[in-house]
Amino acid sequence: MHITIWYIRCADGQYLNLHSNMLLIGMEHCEQWFQHENYNHSLVISNYLLLGDVLCQPFRDDLFDGILCCGVIHHLSTLDRRIMAIRELARILRIGGRVLITVTGHRSTPTHSQD
Repeated sequence: MHITIWYIRCADGQYLNLHSNMLLIGMEHCEQWFQHENYNHSLVISNYLLLGDVLCQPFRDDLFDGILCCGVIHHLSTLDRRIMAIRELARILRIGGRVLITVTGHRSTPTHSQD
């Protein structure tokens, strides 16, 4: 049985074929990454790459076991748009699924390790 993962901002797709038991589907918002000179064809054997927008996912509800959203949310211009994006991710995530959202916190105060 395959685990389905939606990978938002997959860039050149280098991580789309890491595990044989996972079906990773990638989406990139930047059209330039899909041009031949930028896209790393040698690392991607899958045809599951889409050009799209995090605010409007082209999938039915409760589809994915996991979602990776790397370096996207903080680029949205308003808090409302960020909330819309997170709601859209929750919509397409199966019950019991997991989401990993990473953001760049260049304006945040440095923190110390919790270890």
